Amino acid sequence: METSVFFERILCTSDPYSITNIDQDQAEENGIHIYVEVSSSYRPTNSNSIVGTKHDVEIRKWRHLDLFQYPCYIHCEVPKFKYGKGADSYVETLSVPWSRPNSGFTLLFEELIMNFVSLHGCVRVCFNF
Repeated sequence: METSVFFERILCTSDPYSITNIDQDQAEENGIHIYVEVSSSYRPTNSNSIVGTKHDVEIRKWRHLDLFQYPCYIHCEVPKFKYGKGADSYVETLSVPWSRPNSGFTLLFEELIMNFVSLHGCVRVCFNF
């Protein structure tokens, strides 16, 4: 099995997301870095069936569960789409399936932390943040 397909299954990513690179950094954070890309042809529609036009991108990084005893990070240039024209227009950032909006952690990592908090009452005991 190809490595990117393996990681796509682990992260439950599907179209328009695809894994472009997986890197094991031995210098700075000694972690595994997974780079996810959003298809350049992807154009979502809003609740009024208006097709969005790509407006900007936001470079994001999320902390994921450790893989093979290495910290894991997901990187993605998350696109922002503009809907409508003129005064009625607005910009919306595409939501990613592995995280909540405005979070620096994946949903699975958040679940792990909450389990540790319920067991130990403190995150500092389990992780060195």
